[in-house]
Amino acid sequence: MSIIGDVFDWFNHITRHDDHYTVTVVRGDTLSEIAERYGHARDYQQIADLNPGMDAKYTIYPGQVLKIPREWMD
Repeated sequence: MSIIGDVFDWFNHITRHDDHYTVTVVRGDTLSEIAERYGHARDYQQIADLNPGMDAKYTIYPGQVLKIPREWMD
C-alpha cells in the first residue's frame, strides 16, 4: 500500500464517541504506532487501559476496533 493509501486508511477508520474515539486496526499496526500517529508515542499503555481484555503482549489484529483517549484528538 502507498503512503497516501496508508494515511487515508488511518483517517478513514476513526469514529468519535462521547468520551473516546475508536480506531480500526489495519495490517502492520502496533499500539505504539497508533499512539504515535496522534502525538503520544510513549503513551500506548493508555490504549491498553481503555480496552479491557487486551492480552499482556498487547496483540492486536486487523479489523479490531480500539478505543483511544478523546483528548488525543480534541
